[in-house]
Amino acid sequence: MRALLRRLIIGVLPAFLVLDACSLPLFNPRLSDAPPLGAPDAEYEVYSHVLAAMKSPLIIEDNSGGWPFCDAPGSRLPFCWSNRVSDDFLDAKRDYGAKNKDPVSLEPAFSPDLPVQLGSNAPTSSQSCTTIPRVTLSRVGFNADTTKAVVSFRVSVGTGPYPGCGFMYGGLLFLARKPGRAWTTWKSGTGWIT
Repeated sequence: MRALLRRLIIGVLPAFLVLDACSLPLFNPRLSDAPPLGAPDAEYEVYSHVLAAMKSPLIIEDNSGGWPFCDAPGSRLPFCWSNRVSDDFLDAKRDYGAKNKDPVSLEPAFSPDLPVQLGSNAPTSSQSCTTIPRVTLSRVGFNADTTKAVVSFRVSVGTGPYPGCGFMYGGLLFLARKPGRAWTTWKSGTGWIT
């Protein structure tokens, strides 16, 4: 029995760790049967899902800003998330790339229950190291039936420089849902913090 347990730990555990490190989904998370959050379209439903998880008042930057693909010719990014996307999300990845070539203006169309406002509507913040978090969202990439999504975000707190006066963090999220239902975070991709 001890030998079997040892073989499992030595043989199987590293395989799980390698698969997870390569962003291959091991287990499908349970998709929600909850209704959507009340935003007017799929893109703002994704934004609302991401912002609801942050659980604090937030200021949303007026323009979108996505992470570039690291597998693009000439990319010099030190990490690479985009060449490790599972097959389930390839269409969403392509859509993300097409939509995030140029920034677009965001609208105040988030779920009405969220304590968020666009930067242009926010009061002037003080020059301190503990300001209300400011969030930059990418455009959302979707598959054809909008049941899979890819989105990136960046949060900054304080006036900078970072680190020092405040901090920044960000990440890439893969989301899934049943048609017409609430989004579930399927996998968190590359993340960072300063």
